[in-house]
Amino acid sequence: MEGTQQNYKIHHKNANKEDFKRVVTTGEVSNIIFEMITQPFLIVGFHIICNKTQCSFGSPPDFSQYSSLSMFFDKQAFFCYLGLVTLIFLLDCIPLGGKMCRADDHTYNLNGFNSLLLLILVWFICETVGFPISFYVTEHILQLVVSNMIFQASLGIFLYIYSFVVEPNKLNPKEIGTPFISALYNGRQINPRFFNKVDVKVSWLRLYIDTWVIAEISLVLRGLNLTSKSGLELNNINWNSLSSHPTLVALAILKCTYCFCQLYNESGNMNSYFTRNEGMGYNTAMANSFRWSGVMESIYEPERFKASPVINLSEHFTNYSNIISNSTVTTKELSEETLESLEESCSIDQLMCDGEIKIKPLAKPENYNLRKMLHETLPFTQKYTKLKVLQTKAMVEKERSCESILYGNKENFHQCVVTNHKEEGSPRDMEPRSDFLLNVIFYKPFKFTFHKKNTAGRFRFNHEIQILGNNTLTQLRDQIICQSDVGLQVEVDSPTSDISHLMNAKKHYPSGCFFIEGVLYDDMRSPNAIEYSKEIIEWGLVRNVADFKKADMDKTKIKDLSLRFGYPYVYMHQGECEHIMVFGDGHILTENDCLNSKMYPRLYSLNKQMCTVCYMCNDDAACWIVKDYDRLPQSITYLCSKCTESYCTIDGKKIGEYKLYPLFVVS
Repeated sequence: MEGTQQNYKIHHKNANKEDFKRVVTTGEVSNIIFEMITQPFLIVGFHIICNKTQCSFGSPPDFSQYSSLSMFFDKQAFFCYLGLVTLIFLLDCIPLGGKMCRADDHTYNLNGFNSLLLLILVWFICETVGFPISFYVTEHILQLVVSNMIFQASLGIFLYIYSFVVEPNKLNPKEIGTPFISALYNGRQINPRFFNKVDVKVSWLRLYIDTWVIAEISLVLRGLNLTSKSGLELNNINWNSLSSHPTLVALAILKCTYCFCQLYNESGNMNSYFTRNEGMGYNTAMANSFRWSGVMESIYEPERFKASPVINLSEHFTNYSNIISNSTVTTKELSEETLESLEESCSIDQLMCDGEIKIKPLAKPENYNLRKMLHETLPFTQKYTKLKVLQTKAMVEKERSCESILYGNKENFHQCVVTNHKEEGSPRDMEPRSDFLLNVIFYKPFKFTFHKKNTAGRFRFNHEIQILGNNTLTQLRDQIICQSDVGLQVEVDSPTSDISHLMNAKKHYPSGCFFIEGVLYDDMRSPNAIEYSKEIIEWGLVRNVADFKKADMDKTKIKDLSLRFGYPYVYMHQGECEHIMVFGDGHILTENDCLNSKMYPRLYSLNKQMCTVCYMCNDDAACWIVKDYDRLPQSITYLCSKCTESYCTIDGKKIGEYKLYPLFVVS
């Protein structure tokens, strides 16, 4: 056997090129060209279809976010990847305690395992001192993939050119005399080496494994919210999040274990078929790109909403109140010199920078009739008033005010109307700093269909509620305004039917639930209430989504919560009516706040409600919903009582077939 191997080596070194010439068919060349073209698009396509914003193969991706070239290629990401490649190649040249192995007249330093440990140590130190490598990898995963493909493709082309200056006995015998495209794709060399120190194929294998480990660790840390722009945040570790994503964690552990085992038993790779017989070309180099693709966390990231870390409200505001109590505030009157100095320091003139051009207002035109719509400093002179467009605007302005043109009818304009929150003369039963105040923002409910694009409506602000830390969640719920609680939308026979029994849907269906930071809070005050949390918890366990917890809404005070400011939570009632709710602000009670505890929780601001006008008369408010009526052009039509009775009924009986529902409006 030993003699046979020796004869093979002699034959391999002294063989004539014609002895190894392989016939490459036209079909093989076509397949190679097809793979070289489609391979980059396939890799990038996986990232476009499945990324941190969406992951669905059943609906087309949103290409609008990839309209810019910077979404695919970034110079910083490219140089960062080159730096990683350079570091790995340099570590290959350093002994680092690795064993020496000789194969095919070349000595290999088996230090891949130790190099990976050193690389992880360098990564950990960088994360600790404030260089967020994991955060950068997850934020620029697509740019790093493209950088990786550019480097690997360039490496394959360079190795093909480099093969023409090496000795013939080092060439790949399978590609001697083959067409250019085949030699480029499969590689003209089996084990290309630089400076007789760096074996490209072995270093490429280590780069293949090291980048895989870095990507997996980064994605897991980001998915578990253990890394941010400031580096590692191990204080945020939550063992519940580990159990909530067992597949993500288990796969990462298995992949990293496989990688470490490959490098620990690196000597086996030196004698593998790949190392000893396969060429190092474009195909082999590009295979590394697949290790960066198709792996993205599907976790709702708080960073997308610029949310705060999880805060225990009671602990946070208690500590802050103690800091305020221990601080000293001077009551000494300031001198006039000090006031003048403060006024000069705080003047808006200080906002000007040296060398900044001072903008002077333009001269006011002599005559124009658009002074309400155009700012006085706009450069319209007398000669421009002869333009037809300005003359038309002047004529329209005479018939209609400027504000109505720009904003429409003020009475129907959507705007945030702050309620009167200054309760003058109300008795005070609280002292400043005795409690804290939160502002909770509620949005209007919307319909959403999974796996269908553009099925969700816009987030529309509904109202804002102020609540004290000592208030309960049930008190918060009682202040929530929703049209679904006004009445039951049940089909009736005619517009003259009695619908008094349908009023106050909240009385008929009193159940409700808050979902805040993994906990479902049920309102069980009524004996007819049901636990929404029961079905949701079972669903979460079956789908391996999370192990949700439940609590009683009536026994939970606001100060007992742990939550994120600025993060969307959910309020659900009436079966399927869901509202996004956000804790937007919080502060210690001050003298400027209402110090009467009986006034809380209270409605702080409210979006004006749009009045639905009758489709037919366009005059009265609609109070009926007509559905699937062949005498109306729309499947759902809003009508007032007069139009419904005169057009849809005769003597109180329906004309034709349709469904009729009452329309309840929040007063």
